[in-house]
Amino acid sequence: MFNKIVFFNYYLRKRRDLRKDGKTSVNLIISNCVINLAPDKEKVFREAFRVLKPGGRMYISDMVLLADLPEDLRNDKDLLAGCVAGAILKEEYLELLEKVGFSVEILNEDASISKRQYKGLPVESLRLKACV
Repeated sequence: MFNKIVFFNYYLRKRRDLRKDGKTSVNLIISNCVINLAPDKEKVFREAFRVLKPGGRMYISDMVLLADLPEDLRNDKDLLAGCVAGAILKEEYLELLEKVGFSVEILNEDASISKRQYKGLPVESLRLKACV
């Protein structure tokens, strides 16, 4: 079914050799709660869109905010490690994906994670598919 599957780490700041030329581009990107660690999420989404082949997809699982967090929580190291302190509002997250050209399908939203893991903070786990 697949002729070649290659796994690699794509370092946004160092890799410029991937292009949408069909030879040095990718079909699929999977991101599991790491985009929230990037200070410039729009840049991450732009780069993902740039390297995906036409018809390519990105599957994302990430935490999003349902309301703004106070500054002291945004600077909390434990919440940063838990992908919450770096999170942005859900609407903003989705708008950034669409702004760079993705069509977005929400696959799952888990707001109960707020009570289970984050003492009721206004967060949810969002799983989605973004297509070129």
